[in-house]
Amino acid sequence: MKLNSVTEQLVSDLVDVAVVCRRKSCKFSHDIYSDHNYGLLRECTLHELNEDQLFLLLLQNDPALLPEVCQHYNKGSGPHGGCTFQENCTKVHLCQHFVQGDCMFGLKCNRQHAIEQHSRRLLLKKGLREDIIQELPFIYRNIHQLTAAAASTEKDSFCKPADQSDNSNDICLHFIRNSCKFHNECRRVHFCLPYKWEVFDGVTWTDLQNMEDIEKDFCDPSKTKSCGDRPVDFLTMSQASHPVRRLSTVSSVTKPPHYILTTQWLWYYKGDHGNWVEYGQPLR
Repeated sequence: MKLNSVTEQLVSDLVDVAVVCRRKSCKFSHDIYSDHNYGLLRECTLHELNEDQLFLLLLQNDPALLPEVCQHYNKGSGPHGGCTFQENCTKVHLCQHFVQGDCMFGLKCNRQHAIEQHSRRLLLKKGLREDIIQELPFIYRNIHQLTAAAASTEKDSFCKPADQSDNSNDICLHFIRNSCKFHNECRRVHFCLPYKWEVFDGVTWTDLQNMEDIEKDFCDPSKTKSCGDRPVDFLTMSQASHPVRRLSTVSSVTKPPHYILTTQWLWYYKGDHGNWVEYGQPLR
């Protein structure tokens, strides 16, 4: 799990959760159930996590809490690899391939698959608890997997011709910007809007009338149907007895921030007073 911009506030306020705070007169809160911290946890739907689960969450998201895995240790020969700092190195000496989950040597590997004494002393100085240190190799592996997954979704991609096997119903971002070089051979849908409502008449999918009005109602979490004489049921995605579908541009999380007209999905939950509240926004 990755922290969003709101829950990053928890890292500075809850440092003592993951490490043993050694400040004599610490100005930060050490209470995860204080009004401020519990409010943040509840706002981010993290209030049901226990302390151990919060330990892992913070460790996976704040680079300041954990040292990096030494890249030089994983190069060269000898007990310290190519690390010239050896016992004085400020990074963890751990097999990088083990962290990445692809070490082919297993127990016969010359690199550490557990936290050895040098790294243990380093981590204890940082205030990490013994039980957390014991689990760190797998925490590092999880961090690597989260980082790799995030990087893969942010890679820039381009349109592909229609003969590709991975056909898609995504609306072409390049066509909207008048820059699709594949024209009629593009594997994506060419449409003038970043969304498209269609109904299946038994033979083919055809455009729905008043598409912008339907989209406006669809974006209102309090509505389960669109307005008009022939409403679209958003729960069953149908109009009368005919199936309805909504095409859109790709999700904003799969593209770099500079991409425009991607689809931003917002999630809502019904509050205690029956009102719909966007996740991550303060309760009213």
